[in-house]
Amino acid sequence: ATHGPIVQEILTWFFGYGGLLFDLLIGFLLLTSKIVWLGILASSMFHILNWIFLNIGVFPPMMLSSNFLYVKPHLVRDGLRFAVRYLIDRWPSSRFIQSIFPFFLQSLKPLYPHEAQHVDSGIRFMDYSLPIHNSTEGDSLSQRKLARRKKGFTREEIITIIILVYFVIQILLPFRHFLIHGTDVMSISWSEEGHWFAWRMKLRHKMTEGHFKILPEGEDTPYQFRYKQSINSKQLGKMRTNPEMIWQYANYYIHDVYCMKLMKFKDCKVFAHFNASLNERIKQTYIDPTVDLAKA
Repeated sequence: ATHGPIVQEILTWFFGYGGLLFDLLIGFLLLTSKIVWLGILASSMFHILNWIFLNIGVFPPMMLSSNFLYVKPHLVRDGLRFAVRYLIDRWPSSRFIQSIFPFFLQSLKPLYPHEAQHVDSGIRFMDYSLPIHNSTEGDSLSQRKLARRKKGFTREEIITIIILVYFVIQILLPFRHFLIHGTDVMSISWSEEGHWFAWRMKLRHKMTEGHFKILPEGEDTPYQFRYKQSINSKQLGKMRTNPEMIWQYANYYIHDVYCMKLMKFKDCKVFAHFNASLNERIKQTYIDPTVDLAKA
C-alpha cells in the first residue's frame, strides 16, 4: 500500500509518454518491412489495452484486425490453410466442416506465382513515372487537353479539387470550437459544442445528477418527472452529460410524448435541474433551471 502513489505515478508517465511515442512512431514501424513485426506487436498491445481499460466500442477490435494488412500475404494464407486443415482433421465427422471448409481451402491457393516460393512480399513502391512520348504524341495530347479545357474542368482536375476540399474539411472541422468558444477550452467540456470530431477523446470526466420538473398549463406547482424509467442506463449516462441531449429529451419526449399525448395536457413547461462536476471539481449548476426547455 505504501508503494501505491509511486506505482501510480510511474503508470501515469508510462501511458502518457508511451502513448505519445506510439502515435509518433507507429506509422514508420508499420511501413518498414524489416521491423514491421515490431509495429504489429506495439499496435496489438496498444489496442488490447484500449479494449480493456477504455469504453470506446468496436474501435480496438477493428484496429486489431487491420494489423493483417501489414502481414505478408503468403503468411496470412499459410496460417489460414493450417487452421482450416486442422479443423478438417480435428472434426472429421462434422458435416458442416467437411462440406464447407474444403472449398474454403481451395480458395486459399496462392494468387501469384512468387507467393508459392514464399518470396519476400514486403512493401513495394509503385512506379508512377509516365512513359516517354515523342513530340507528335505530346502535341496531340496537349491538343486533346486543350479541347477538354474549353468544355470545362478535366476529370483529373475535378478529382483533385474533391480531394483538396475533403482534406481542408478534415483539417478545419476539428478546430471549429475556436469559432464557437474562442480560446475558452473549458466551455467545450461544459456545453459539448465542438467536442465531437475534434481530437478531444478522453480529455475530461464529467459526473452529473439532476431531475426534470413539469408545470402543466393552468397549475402553479411543478412536479418532478421520473425520467429514469423511460430510458435505459446507457442512454441515461449519455444524456445527462450532454446539454443538447437533455434539451432533446425534454422537448420531444417529456413535452410532446408525455405531456401532450399521454397526459393530454393543453400545454406544459419543462425545466431541468442538473448539477455537474468536471474533472472531480465541485458540482455546479449545469443548466439554467428557470428556462422552459419545451420552448427553448
